[in-house]
Amino acid sequence: MSKLKQWALVLGIMLSTTALASGGGGEAGGGNFLKLEPVIVNVKVGNGSGYLNFVPQLKLADPLDAEFVKAHTPILRHMLIKTLLGQDGTTLQSTEFMGSFSHKAAEILNKVLDGEYVKDVFFDRWVIQ
Repeated sequence: MSKLKQWALVLGIMLSTTALASGGGGEAGGGNFLKLEPVIVNVKVGNGSGYLNFVPQLKLADPLDAEFVKAHTPILRHMLIKTLLGQDGTTLQSTEFMGSFSHKAAEILNKVLDGEYVKDVFFDRWVIQ
């Protein structure tokens, strides 16, 4: 087996073990949370500009899909940024927006993944400066 194949196999095992251990709980049959890296997006703040800094966590429909979803992380982050880029900071801080965006983000990510992999999106941090 080539070194590249060995490295890919080890990485795949590590990622799937980490993903399976990272989530769970909540409802019967489990659920899995996959935490993405922090995202920073330029937004409108008053008459100027600022940024939104947030950390998305994806609740997956099936923990076994964690490796597949993680492989698409760059495009998933891009789509979240694209959706929020240039939005008004006051709107983004509202409770109504947060509630609706959580579900809208899941729909957007599922469209990119071409399936029902993400049940919901939660945020560890949501800071506008």
